[in-house]
Amino acid sequence: MRPIRLAFAGLQSYREPQEIDFRELMGAGLFGIFGPTGAGKSTILDAITLALYGRVERTRGTMGIMNLNENRLWVKFTFALGGTEYRVERSYRREKDTPSIRSEHARLVRVLPEGDEVLADREREVTQQVTDLLGLEIDDFTRAVVLPQGQFAEFLKLTGSKRTEMLQRIFALSQYGDVLNERLKRRKEAVERQLDAVAGEQRGLGDASAEAVSAAEEALRQVTAALAEAERQLADTESRFKEWERVWQLQQELAGITDELARWEAQAQAVDAARAELDAARRADAVRPHLTARDQAAAAAARAERAVALAEQAVRDAEAEVARAAQAYAEARTNRMEQAPALTRRQADLQRAVELEDRLEEARRQAGEVEEQVAALREKHDAVVRQIGEAEKRAAALRARETGLQEEIARLEVSPEERNRITDAQRALDRLREAERALLQAEQRVRQREQELEHARRAAEQAEALRLEAERRLQEVESALQRLETEPPADEADLRAQEAWLGRAGEQIRTVAGLAAQYAQRQAEADARRREWEEAAARIEQALLEEAQQQQAVEAAEQEREAVRAAVAAARRRAHAAALAQALTPGEPCPVCGSREHPQPAVVGEAVNLEAEEARLEQAEARLRAAGSALGRAQERTAAAREQAESARRRQAEAERALEEARLALEAARERLPAAWRSLAGPQLEEALAREAAEHEERARRFAGWREQVAALQQAREERTRALFAAAGDARERQAAVAHAEQALADARAEADARRSAAAECAAQFDAVRDDLDAAGVEAALRRIRDADERVADLRRSLAEVRTGQQELESRLGALRTEEKRCADELQEARVRHAQAVQRYEEVADQWRRLSGGEPARPQLTAVESRLTRLAQEEEQAAAAKERAERAHGQAEAARAAAVRELEVAHRHVAEAEAALAEALTVAGFESAEAARGALRLAARQAALDEEIRRHDQEGERLKGRQAALEQQLAGRSISAEEWRAWVDRLEQARRSAAERREERARAMQVRDDLLAKQRRWQELEEQRLGLAARLDHLDELQKVLRGNAFVNFIAQEQMARVAADASRRLRQLTRDRYTLEAAPDGSFLVRDETNGGTLRSVNTLSGGETFLASLSLALALSAQIQLHGHYPLEFFFLDEGFGTLDPELLDVVISTLERLHFDRLNVGVISHVAELRNRLHRRVIVEPAEPGGRGSRLRLERA
Repeated sequence: MRPIRLAFAGLQSYREPQEIDFRELMGAGLFGIFGPTGAGKSTILDAITLALYGRVERTRGTMGIMNLNENRLWVKFTFALGGTEYRVERSYRREKDTPSIRSEHARLVRVLPEGDEVLADREREVTQQVTDLLGLEIDDFTRAVVLPQGQFAEFLKLTGSKRTEMLQRIFALSQYGDVLNERLKRRKEAVERQLDAVAGEQRGLGDASAEAVSAAEEALRQVTAALAEAERQLADTESRFKEWERVWQLQQELAGITDELARWEAQAQAVDAARAELDAARRADAVRPHLTARDQAAAAAARAERAVALAEQAVRDAEAEVARAAQAYAEARTNRMEQAPALTRRQADLQRAVELEDRLEEARRQAGEVEEQVAALREKHDAVVRQIGEAEKRAAALRARETGLQEEIARLEVSPEERNRITDAQRALDRLREAERALLQAEQRVRQREQELEHARRAAEQAEALRLEAERRLQEVESALQRLETEPPADEADLRAQEAWLGRAGEQIRTVAGLAAQYAQRQAEADARRREWEEAAARIEQALLEEAQQQQAVEAAEQEREAVRAAVAAARRRAHAAALAQALTPGEPCPVCGSREHPQPAVVGEAVNLEAEEARLEQAEARLRAAGSALGRAQERTAAAREQAESARRRQAEAERALEEARLALEAARERLPAAWRSLAGPQLEEALAREAAEHEERARRFAGWREQVAALQQAREERTRALFAAAGDARERQAAVAHAEQALADARAEADARRSAAAECAAQFDAVRDDLDAAGVEAALRRIRDADERVADLRRSLAEVRTGQQELESRLGALRTEEKRCADELQEARVRHAQAVQRYEEVADQWRRLSGGEPARPQLTAVESRLTRLAQEEEQAAAAKERAERAHGQAEAARAAAVRELEVAHRHVAEAEAALAEALTVAGFESAEAARGALRLAARQAALDEEIRRHDQEGERLKGRQAALEQQLAGRSISAEEWRAWVDRLEQARRSAAERREERARAMQVRDDLLAKQRRWQELEEQRLGLAARLDHLDELQKVLRGNAFVNFIAQEQMARVAADASRRLRQLTRDRYTLEAAPDGSFLVRDETNGGTLRSVNTLSGGETFLASLSLALALSAQIQLHGHYPLEFFFLDEGFGTLDPELLDVVISTLERLHFDRLNVGVISHVAELRNRLHRRVIVEPAEPGGRGSRLRLERA
């Protein structure tokens, strides 16, 4: 695990948001967290544990962790695991009017390039996810990340059981002591219960001897022989029954075929009429193409005449448009030639003026920038002068501050002798108080164990009474079950066989009913398809009638249009004549005939209104177009009706085939029914099946009741057997609990005696070192020393800051004086550049006013260019219009010539179609075209007639063929209704006899199988009993081996050996190969002095600095072992205090060793208030204490 970023606010002494970037802090591997006592250094660690686990380890929760002046607390911690980055966020809010706080927000996210992925967003889920990711609980995490030196120095000097107890706490070894013994006890009790259950089940199996199995097999053989004879008789009866059943079915079918033949012969007259209608329709089909061709040729000739008239009018319109376009083009060209030269010259002048405007703006901008630079440089020069004066004043103040701090440090320093005396007394006092607390707890455990022993004895007596009662109730249930199992009311195998037969019969009846319903559905579908086909044929007839009516409407509209067109032509001639008559002058020649005499000129008042006639012509043509559209739609409806009729005919044929298939499937399904049921109708079949099912249900009900009674008694036997086992197990447990309580009481009394001796020893040690001080005096003296140390450290830190400030101030004064000279030079240069920029601006402004007249040039240039563009566009548009008019005139001339040619061709086609129609009518035998048109029938109608005739003929052939086949199959055989019912009764009697024999055989098989199953089960239980007994013996042996704490002590010794080896390696590095650590046989630590011939001596002989180095080595080794419990290595830890006892040389060794840990991918954070240590670390976090009633503590990062 590698920390990346920590941010928090409102936690303990911190109010405002604070943030630490560990990537920058841990770049060198070693960093420090410095600040005075109570400033909030350890709160940084609290913020990490609060973010990860939702609580602060020092307070064992969240009570009191929020700043008293804040109502909200939040923390965000970003860390990396195996290359993946995570961020955990939590926030809390104070409950109203209470000191308690509640969780407001919790979230764990995986930080990805494409965005955050939320892994958990609830308080408990976040804590569980973090625990799963790290593989460490909060206790393991804090022990691995924070190394408090005092605790591990104590561990270094502990001996025997006390060190073992501490190892158990650190490495959670309790799971191998009491927890493991408890699990072993539960496992043994479970095996004992299983063994009792197996023995009880063996007793409940009853008699399953070999003699009982042989008797059951002999009874089964006798019943099997009787069943074989009954089945032989049934097979013979069924064979003869099937022969007469086939004769009966053939007789019934022959009677039905005879009735159908009579109905077929009655339909012959209607079929003959259909044959005559179909013959006439087929002859009329040969004339249909000629009728259609004659009609189409006449319509084409009419359309060609209309096209010629329209083409002539289009030619006249095109000639007028050509003349207008030519005149517009000449006017646009003349206008452009007159105005273009003057506009072009003005355009060039204005373009030059636009360029000058851009240069003028640039010159104005440059002059303004230079002027701003002059003002800024003047202000900068004045500021530098002021800063020089302020720096000189601060230098004098720092010199005075340095003298005062040196005097205060000399006054507060404490002598080493006094410090060591008070420290030893405090340690002895702590050991005495710990021993007194342990003694009080041991005496409390003695009283608790006495109460537990009394309770265990009463519980054991109650458990034994319950076991005797459970054994009596089990014997009662076993007696009742044995009496009931000897009298079963029916055989289960026979019931299952009968149930299967009923299921098959019901399925067959449902199949017959479904096929009958399907046949009725197919019959209805066939009738519906026949009606659809007849309706489609009627729609074709209606569509043909509508088409003929629309054809007549088109012809009438064409005749009307031609009459109106002739009237319009006459009106135009009279209008032209009246116009010429107005212009005639007596004695002048007529422009039409050339005559100079005008005896009867046309009168204007008699001329017909030409506009009215032309309006009538337009209306007639509109009616003709509407009639043509209606005719087209009628023809489309006729085609659609024909397609629908053909589709209906196909669907009708498919429905007939489906009807025949349904009839055959129904007959086949009835063949599969029992012979006695084949002649029954649907309701009668259901009644027969219901009678059989009722009889079966009654037998099954009696058998189910008997089985329920047996099952209830068996269940009661199992429950009471389990109750007996439970009661027996509980009794054994209670007896074991009594023994365990007696042993626990003895252990508690021995422990209390040991604690009492240890307390007396600690009291004697304290008296030896305390001199004339009592406990309160020792603590007060220690507090005074600590306060003095903290004050001296603060003063030394302040002194270092003052000296650093003096050096920085001298450097700044030199830099300020250099800066003042440079600012003066730059100011003079800026003034010269400003004068030059103003001169350039004036020169460009004179040229611009000359070209633009003092007005903006861009709008003038835009107007001139727009005018030139508009002149050119007008000329181009006029030329294009002239070209389009000439092209349209040519196209109109060509269209008129093509229309005249098409009219000639259309007249020729009309004549040819009339001749071909007359010849076709003669060949087909029709007197006129109207007679042939009346005989026409739609294709659907002809197909329907043909299908009706074909189906009638096929049905007659099918009925006659089936009648002959049935008579041949009967071959003269017949059976009466009375004879048929006698055969049905005989078959039913044979089946009942066979069913009774099968029931007897099934009962015999069930008895034999039950005995065999009980015999196999007893053997299986015997194997289980032997295996469980062996397993119980093994558990007894294992329980003896693990009794007490032997296994825990063994694991603790092994763990301590690994820790000692790792700590010795680290101590050798710290002391430059002088000291190593070894574990003594009694569990204590010894130090080997390599410089003194490898002499072994107690760790109590080490000096204060040497004890710190040994404790640090041991702390690092223990942290490494704890981290092995996690999924990822923790790439950092914090070392809390302990450096005050080191001299400068030894401090160098410790710092160098800690820095080398970075090469093991381990970063170390040192938490201290020692000023010398702060000066040795290049990267450090400074904790500034909170101000009373003001801001909270603050963090800042320093880099040396």
